[in-house]
Amino acid sequence: MRIFLLIFFLYVPALLLSAGAKLTVYTESGREGLKDENGQILIPARYEKVGWSTGDTRVVNDVIGYRENGLWGLISIQDKIRSKPVYRSLIPAGAESIIAALPNPAMRYIPSGVISSEGKILIPFSYLRIQGAGKWFIVESYNNGNIRFGIVDDHHRVVISSHFQQIRFIGENRFAVMNDSGKWAMFDPEGNPLTAFAFDRLEEFQQGYAKASLHRSMGLLDIQGGWKISPEYSSLSIDGSSALATPFAQWDILTEQNQKLHSVAFDSILPWQEEYWKVIANGHEWIVDQDLNPVTPDNYSHIDRLNSELLTYADKDKYGVIFKDGSYLIKANFDTLFSLQSRIYAYAGSGVDRGWSLFDFEGRKLTEFTYQRMQREQSPGLIPVKRNLKWGMMKRDGSESIPCTYDSIGMSIPGKIVVQFRGKWGIIDEDGQWILTPKDGPIRLVNDQFYLQHQGGVTYLKHIEKGTIYFTENPLEVKDGYLIENRGDNAFWKINFSGQILNVSERQEYEEIRVESEGFIAVRMNGRYGFIDLQDRLRIANRYDDVTDFHEGLGGFKLLGKWGFLNKQEGIVIQPRFDGIGKFENGLCIVTDNGKAGVIDIKGNWIIRAEYEQVRHMENGHYLIVKNGKAGLLDSNGRIIVGAKYDELQDLEDGQVIVRNYGKYGLISRKGEDLIPISYDYLLFDPYNRCYLGMKKVDSKTIPLR
Repeated sequence: MRIFLLIFFLYVPALLLSAGAKLTVYTESGREGLKDENGQILIPARYEKVGWSTGDTRVVNDVIGYRENGLWGLISIQDKIRSKPVYRSLIPAGAESIIAALPNPAMRYIPSGVISSEGKILIPFSYLRIQGAGKWFIVESYNNGNIRFGIVDDHHRVVISSHFQQIRFIGENRFAVMNDSGKWAMFDPEGNPLTAFAFDRLEEFQQGYAKASLHRSMGLLDIQGGWKISPEYSSLSIDGSSALATPFAQWDILTEQNQKLHSVAFDSILPWQEEYWKVIANGHEWIVDQDLNPVTPDNYSHIDRLNSELLTYADKDKYGVIFKDGSYLIKANFDTLFSLQSRIYAYAGSGVDRGWSLFDFEGRKLTEFTYQRMQREQSPGLIPVKRNLKWGMMKRDGSESIPCTYDSIGMSIPGKIVVQFRGKWGIIDEDGQWILTPKDGPIRLVNDQFYLQHQGGVTYLKHIEKGTIYFTENPLEVKDGYLIENRGDNAFWKINFSGQILNVSERQEYEEIRVESEGFIAVRMNGRYGFIDLQDRLRIANRYDDVTDFHEGLGGFKLLGKWGFLNKQEGIVIQPRFDGIGKFENGLCIVTDNGKAGVIDIKGNWIIRAEYEQVRHMENGHYLIVKNGKAGLLDSNGRIIVGAKYDELQDLEDGQVIVRNYGKYGLISRKGEDLIPISYDYLLFDPYNRCYLGMKKVDSKTIPLR
């Protein structure tokens, strides 16, 4: 009896310590150990790390991890080694189990298994990855070149065989399992399916229920896999003993005479092309025909148009290409995918073909290699590419016309490409032959004969064949046919490509230089504005408070706080009498006067008098007006098309007008006739099918769960 009591009392402190005591990792001389809450040393500071690979420091059944020489082992809080440091990582998984990974650089993956707190192997090291879920483990392994998921228990008994695309633990001792068709089912911990493989999405349990998506509609499953709330909603949220269910919006497809062609329930339905629409529901997108039959699969997270025949699609965050009838051209194996110049650029961030590849619109892979980088075309038909850390050029047919041997590729023009080779810069032709052998200092092409070279703080203008033409330590700006040298203190020199200084200090007094418009450039000198031409000649004297660009031969000027217009001969065409001006388009210009907007012609006559808070010119020549906070429509002669009585309006190409009042949308004609009642929460025009898509929201409702 004494022996029993002695053993019992020896183990009591350890049991209490591992159950509730606060332990602290401490550092001494760069090494780590473990102390209890009273500061007593349990494990001396002799290891690189104490804890787990995740940074956690909790004790599992009296043991904790330690790292030595980059590898992990197990040690008890009584400072007894349970396992030598042979593991790449150790992660606790439950009360007594630890997920471990072995170092194995010769293999494509890191072998993972499960050990006990005593260091005994519970699950062999034959898996890619392992996730703990109570006494069960989700395991990943290779099967015919594909990653497959299964479940084993802590005695390595197979619960669900490893031939599924994905498995997740969703709580309540339940698992979500995905098959090769991308559909989910619910399984119990004995490996029995509680539902069919039917769900688009299966979420974690909340308060005894799991949200599930069936045919893009959300419902609520109970723990046995039965429907508590049938799948007919856009979204569901659980709050205590009830769920808030939000139905899909009602979409009506209408003619302009308000004839209802279809009524459907989706998050959104959008114009796509003639005879087709794009549908969005529960984060998925697909294409339907005019009878609302799916043309593409309905399980893609995104669909977009590539050209008239091809679509890009996203499936599980990977991108591919399909035909408009839904058949596959390029499977969704890529992280990035886009089209340029009748070619498809595709990037895979992992796998055997990791990198950039080039495809044609027939789906043929054109590139022999995969590339680290692939840029947009520079010279016509040549694409800069990077392989094995070196740059080259590829043709549109995928052939590497200039081998990847260069440090970098700079700017190019037809027939000439700037490259960096072994730290120096030169110019090659499109066959990779040297035009200019490598030199010190970066190079920039000016045109097909000249280039700039920067070396030792000096910029050289050089002819490709004749050599140095001009050099300076000042900044040089390349213009069309000449250079501008900034001499400092607002002094500029204009230099031609023969190295001749054309003028000195002609621009030295300019305080501001604006962009060219119709051959004139606005400049400020001594605080006043005027215009020069492209030859730097003063054409309109600097005498104005401000100016605008020229449009249709007229430029705005401001004098004594008012705006007017002058021509290129500095003749005042419209006297300065406006508070603000726009630009002339088709002989008309929007102006403001006394805080109101209107429209004038090139003689300054009122076409639309300044009596509106806002006037906006539209592409069809009409003017959108706002008066007293309400929108209306005028024609180009100022005649009223639609009176200013709507909160919002959209003038359509088919001659009708979508209007909004008090948060609701409808359709009227340009004669003011009501066509579709103002009763929709949103209304849009489908230009492909010449119809209207109207949306009405449906109120959410609370459904009791108990």
